[in-house]
Amino acid sequence: MCVRYKQNQRQTFSQLKQMYIHMPNNRAYPLEEIADLSVRRGITNINHINTLRTIKVEADIANPKESVTDLIADIEAHILPEIKENFPDVHFNFEGQSRESAKTAKSAKKVIPPILFIMFIIVVVTFRSFTQAFVVYLTIPFGIIGVVWGHFFQGYIISVLSMFGMIALMGIMVNDSLVLINAMNQLLKQGKPYREALHDAAVSRFRPVLLTSLTTIAGLGPLIFETSFHAQFLAPMAISLAYGLLFATMLTLLMIPALLQIVNHSKVFVYGLFTNKKLNPRDVEPAVREDLFIKGL
Repeated sequence: MCVRYKQNQRQTFSQLKQMYIHMPNNRAYPLEEIADLSVRRGITNINHINTLRTIKVEADIANPKESVTDLIADIEAHILPEIKENFPDVHFNFEGQSRESAKTAKSAKKVIPPILFIMFIIVVVTFRSFTQAFVVYLTIPFGIIGVVWGHFFQGYIISVLSMFGMIALMGIMVNDSLVLINAMNQLLKQGKPYREALHDAAVSRFRPVLLTSLTTIAGLGPLIFETSFHAQFLAPMAISLAYGLLFATMLTLLMIPALLQIVNHSKVFVYGLFTNKKLNPRDVEPAVREDLFIKGL
């Protein structure tokens, strides 16, 4: 049975305070004498997902240099267990930037390997050489070192935007390497000895590669050092590209010639081992062999 006051006696807050509550001692007291009453904003609407009531908690990161992954891990480790202990029926999931970052990372795992493989095949077809393509790709992991150091120096956490910068960096590294190796192959076709062709290619490509890298880094500088709140979200991508490119330039100009020399010596040794002939370092290069095949020699 439900008992309640008439409608005209329960329309105002003052009437609510004067509502009499019957106690076990058979006495009645006004509600304001046995309870503390206050006025607060109530729930304006109740959201549901699959018939379950939901509460959405939103927050923005005050410091863009903080890691969202670390913050979520801290919430899961220290805040949510207490909530689950007090309210076992509560379920939770993360949306917003956390969800989008997870989706991006999952998509990158599917897309990046095929893209790198296609790039590798293109380099192989261009140079007609697996070894030269392997040398180009061998420098990519070293270029990531510059990305890590760049984030360390600038005080940023590696994020999804940093990964986008790494992808752009890979393309630039491959492009710079192609320029140097292509110059060497052209000099070999002109009849120059291998060591001289490698040296002249590195010297001739030094200025274009260096100037291209320095102008790109200088162009990214304002974005890296911008202190505005919105620009700092794009800073990780610029840091990946600028610092990675700075490190990759040194790799292109120093490491690739050294690797090409090592690979050439290995080819000469292997060919000599199986043919019992002492071959000229120039003769084992794909560009020279292709040129001889075209000429019918």
